[in-house]
Amino acid sequence: MIEEVIETKERNPVDVYRNVVSLYGILQGRRHHLRIRRAALNLRGEVKAEPIDFIADVELKAKRILEPVEFEMFQRLVLQGEPELLPPGLQRDLGEIWNRYGLNFDGPYSSLFFQVKNEQKVQDVTEDNNESNG
Repeated sequence: MIEEVIETKERNPVDVYRNVVSLYGILQGRRHHLRIRRAALNLRGEVKAEPIDFIADVELKAKRILEPVEFEMFQRLVLQGEPELLPPGLQRDLGEIWNRYGLNFDGPYSSLFFQVKNEQKVQDVTEDNNESNG
């Protein structure tokens, strides 16, 4: 998990909210498949970004700024697939803190964003091929 503040580009907090919550929602849907693995450094001295780490970071940062009832509402809306219904002020606040800690697509979890995006493209192509053949 990332605890230090990351030097990030100035981004629209609502856009950061949407990016982060999009990946978070996908990973939440796969939560029963997540495994805890031993961290191993790569040749650059970095640890691979794991989905469970991203989920934990998102939730920990959210809990720092949201009241318990607001956090529960956030989680419920994500599980229902309607995170855009969270009040705009809370979306902005979450986007700001997630950007500050580098949870957007250009931070330490960029490889995770890329991996999930590629998996979705492969799934879309597979579904399109199945529809064409069926």
